[in-house]
This record gives sequence, structure tokens and C-alpha cells, in this order.
Amino acid sequence: MRKKYKLIILLLTFCSGLLFSQGASSESFTSAPSAASMSSFINAPISLSTGVPDINIPFFALTTHNPEIGINVGISYHPGNAGKTSKASDVGLGWSLYGTNCLIYRAVNQYNSIPTDIYYYSFMGFNGKFLLKTNSDGQKEITYITHTKLNIIYNQTEDTFTVIDSSGNTYFFNNKDQNISKTSNNSTLYTSAYYLTKIKDVNQIEPLLFEYLVDSYVPNLEILTIKSLKVSKVTSPDFGSIEFSYNFNEALRKKLADPYQLHTVALKNKAGKVIQKYTLQSEDAAFIYTEPNISSCTAEAVPDGFYDRRMLRSVQKYGTSTQFEKTSFEYNDSPFTGGNWTEFKCYCLNNPDSPKFLNIGLLKTIKYPTGGQTRYEFEPNQYEVKKTHILDPWSSSNDLYIFPYEFVDHDAQVLEDVGTFNFDTHFTDTYTFNIPPNPDDAHHTQIMLYCWMI
Repeated sequence: MRKKYKLIILLLTFCSGLLFSQGASSESFTSAPSAASMSSFINAPISLSTGVPDINIPFFALTTHNPEIGINVGISYHPGNAGKTSKASDVGLGWSLYGTNCLIYRAVNQYNSIPTDIYYYSFMGFNGKFLLKTNSDGQKEITYITHTKLNIIYNQTEDTFTVIDSSGNTYFFNNKDQNISKTSNNSTLYTSAYYLTKIKDVNQIEPLLFEYLVDSYVPNLEILTIKSLKVSKVTSPDFGSIEFSYNFNEALRKKLADPYQLHTVALKNKAGKVIQKYTLQSEDAAFIYTEPNISSCTAEAVPDGFYDRRMLRSVQKYGTSTQFEKTSFEYNDSPFTGGNWTEFKCYCLNNPDSPKFLNIGLLKTIKYPTGGQTRYEFEPNQYEVKKTHILDPWSSSNDLYIFPYEFVDHDAQVLEDVGTFNFDTHFTDTYTFNIPPNPDDAHHTQIMLYCWMI
């Protein structure tokens, strides 16, 4: 009996100088799963150059006596927050609350979950990032990564931030969460998010006040306490307030979802009467990141329901009556098809981290109360970002170098289809293949991969 085989030859190319992978002993807890989503809007901002569309549902605005200070509230969507390992926010996978999520967030190394020196900020229309590093005198110094006119001041004694804008308004970030960084058997506490507490304008008047829910708990096998915060109310004296209500599910702490689910956002006048209200309806969706029709693609060894995530299904807008306007959402539940990144039919490229699975969970359709709808068709895309530790590539221990023959970082490694070759071992066991020369240089490395298909 003749056996015919097909050999698929591929080139694995490194597009970055230094890459790191996660050590098997690393573990991390998340006190601010919804806050972490803000980094996507800064690293891959909404623009034509990044391919990220502007998708948002505006709610309402809260004004103050100061025309320079006010809040516009709504929800926005970023496809970079809808990946396989992305935690679903309190709104839903890919969605974020904007306007009142005013904070400074400390980034963690995505490969070993160790806190870095990189901080992101997003508040009152200001967005960017900076470094907070210890100098030779043992003092913390701020280095701006994003060009800004803001003056960001860190109080090392109190571990708080104060920010002064170009108009002289001062923003106080005094409310802090508490997170755990765990490597091997060593657990340490650190602050992962600093929340805006109050604002003072140049006349020392406080136009906005922020209140937060506090949730504290001790994870299994730990003695340290995690503390997380959720904005519950923003008040503008003499104008009114915005109030938030949440549903809570403790079991979600062990899954890829925020245990808090934003349920209602209400705008009230200064007498406490509801002027306008939005309610959010969501449900859990189960996703599978393997290809069942390829026998070698086995399921991952994760607990049942681990990839179940909160999906925002609809938003209902109410006025002063019980009538409402409904905006609904639909999402993709199948992988990408077609293209070099998605159609290599072999196990090494169809593993659960393959770019083809980026399509799963992405927003597909928005249906508006007027009867119209918008459909979105996303494609795999690369947006250049530096993968090394900024200014100090060796600042974090426990980082492991990714060997050139490992295909583990789809952002920094690219596969190129060289060709497909048919052969029949009934006639001969020796074949010669002409492979293109390797055009690598000091900044690139290429490794040949191949897959058998019977």
C-alpha cells in the first residue's frame, strides 16, 4: 500500500531583540482586573494606523462649576482586551467603563506577572504612561514615556500620587488597592492601582468627589490580603451625582473575569432624583481554543469553565419612566479562516495560543434601538511595540530567554509559508528540497519549522 505524505515548510522569524517567557513557578493575583484593560488603549490607541476602531456607547455627562472639569460617562470597546487570556471586566469581555475609571495602574510583566516600573494613567481625558524607578540615592524618580504637560508627583512616604495639569488643577490619587505578587513560595504585597480621590482647582475648590466600594479577601493558601476598589459614586456639588451598582460573584475570583459585574449607572440631580439610567445585561459564554477536527489538537489542562467569560449582551437606556431603548451586541465564536497566520494545518501552529483563535469572542455586531446595526470584521494584525523592559532590559529577575526554536510569542515572532511538497515513500525515502536562503542579520533570527500531514 502506498503512503503519500505532505511536508509543509515554514520559517519562524524573530522580530524583536530580547524576548522573555514565564517561569513555571510564577503565579499572580489580580486586584484590579478591570483597571488592567486601560493599557490597551494607550499601547494600541484608537486610530487608523493601529487598526483599532472607535467603538463606544456614550451615557451622559456630569458638569461642575469649573468649565474645565467635568465627566462624560460611557463604555468603550478594545479588541486587544478580548483575547484568550484577557480577564473580562466588570462591563464584559473587551469593554471598559470610561469617564469615571480615573486611576494610575502599575503594569506587570506579561510573562512572569512580576510588577514592573511602568505605570499607566487615565483620568479626566489624560492618558499615558511613565516609569517610576529608584535612583542611586534610593529615591523614586519619574521618567515620562508619554509626552505630557502634566506634573506627576510621587510621595514615597505615603505611596500616593498627586498630578497637576497645565491649568493648575490638582488631582489626588490617595485611594489604593492591594495586590499579591507570588514567585515560587515567596508572596509580597504591592499597590497595583491608585484611584482618584478628589480634585482641587486653582481656587482650592473641590468640583468632584469620588467614593469607592472596597472588597478585601484572603486567597486560598495565602495569609496576605487582596484589596480591590470599585467606583460607587461621583458627586458634583450643586449639580448632582453619578451612582453605580454592581452584582457580585465570589466564584469568579478564580476565573478570567472580574467578580463584580456593573449592573446600573444612574445620573441623579442634587436632590437625589434619577434623571437618566442605564442598565447592563450580560451572560457567561464558554469558549474553546482548540480545533476539534484536528486530532492532534487536544484540549488544554484547565479546570472546567476556566475560559467562561462575561459577555455584554445589551444596554438599556431609561429616562424617568419605565420605557427604555435597547442596544444589543453579538460576538464571534469561531476562529479566523484564511491567510498565512490561520490556515497552517498542523499541531504546532494550531495550539490554543495560535493567532487564528484571536477571532473568538471579538465583537461582531451592534444593533441600535433605531433598527440599524454596525458589523465589524477584524483581521489578525501587528502593531509595533517594544517587547523589552524599557531602558533596563535586565531589570527583572526570573525572566527566561525564549529560544529561537520556540514559537511562543505571536506578537514578536512571525511565520512565513515557504511551500508545500508532496512525496511518496513507496518510490524513495530520500528527497531534496530547495529552501530559500536565510536573510537574517544582527537583528533577526530565522528557524525552519515543518509539519507532516498524512
